[in-house]
This record gives sequence, C-alpha cells and structure tokens, in this order.
Amino acid sequence: MNNGRLKERFIIAFSRKKNRLLLAFGAIGLGLLLLSELLPSAEARPDSSEVLLAFSLEEYRQELCADIGELIARIEGAGEAQVLLTLDSSEERILASELSSSSDEASASASSEREQSVVVARTAAGAEEGLLLKLVMPRVRGVAIVCEGADSAKVRADIIGAVSSSLGIGRSQIYVASMNKNTTKE
Repeated sequence: MNNGRLKERFIIAFSRKKNRLLLAFGAIGLGLLLLSELLPSAEARPDSSEVLLAFSLEEYRQELCADIGELIARIEGAGEAQVLLTLDSSEERILASELSSSSDEASASASSEREQSVVVARTAAGAEEGLLLKLVMPRVRGVAIVCEGADSAKVRADIIGAVSSSLGIGRSQIYVASMNKNTTKE
C-alpha cells in the first residue's frame, strides 16, 4: 500500500509541475506575441495607393505581351514569337462615394437635393486621397503576333484561339503573321 500512496503523490506532484511548466511556457509565448506587436517592424509596409501607383500601364502591357509570348511558344509548331498588344485606354479608378439627400417641404414647391461626394482617406504620408474601391485595368484593343510557324494554317488557328480565349477578345482583333527568316533578333 505504501507503494500505491507514493505513486499517487508522485503523479500529483508531477502533474502540478507539468501544469506550472505549461502555464509558464504559455505566458512566455503570449509575452513574445505582445512584444512583437509593440516593437516597430523592420520593413515599412507601403501604402496600398503607393503599390498601385508603382505599377504603370506600360508594365501592364509588357507583362501581357510576355505572357502571350510564353503561351504561343508552347503551341506546337509556333516557334519563336514576338507580340505587340494595344490597350483601349488608361486604367479606370473607382472611388468610394457618399450620397446625401435633403428635402425642403416647407416651401410651396417641395424640392429635394442630392449630393454625391468622394470619401477621402489619409495616406501614411499624411496626404488626403479619394478612397480607392477598385482599379479596372484597360481592355485589350488588339494583338499583332509575328512567329516562325505562322505559315501553317493550323498553327495560326491555334494561336488565334489561344490568344482570343486568354484575353477575352474577338478573333478579328488578333493578327498573326509569319516571321521573316532573314532577320535576327538583336
């Protein structure tokens, strides 16, 4: 029996130490989390408007051209390709706005007035800007493609189908021509 009581006391003492140890580790972890929130971050996070401004329309157009070029290079028989892409217009920025209305029923002719104003937000730098809800990138107007395998009608049809589907434009907005074999890329 003495052995049984000793076992019980050991288990109780061990579980108390285990609970204290777990509680101590939990408190240390919570302290580290709070400390990480209080200390300034090593890298400053850019304002969302700064990120959007850093991405120009020319970069957008070049990225689309590169993506279409990679897509064409994967089409069997297409070979090397050069892509020229034309955008319809500049990007469209949709800003948050508030609509307020007031009515004047006291006068003989009841009138109501509606006013729409842009919601203004303060950036990290302290400047005031309209709150951007959505940035709509411009639509593709047309694509001209020059590639080595465009002599084949099947390759041309495959390229037109792939580009039309990927950009969401009509087949009439895509022109595919055969690459001059005498020119070299500089």
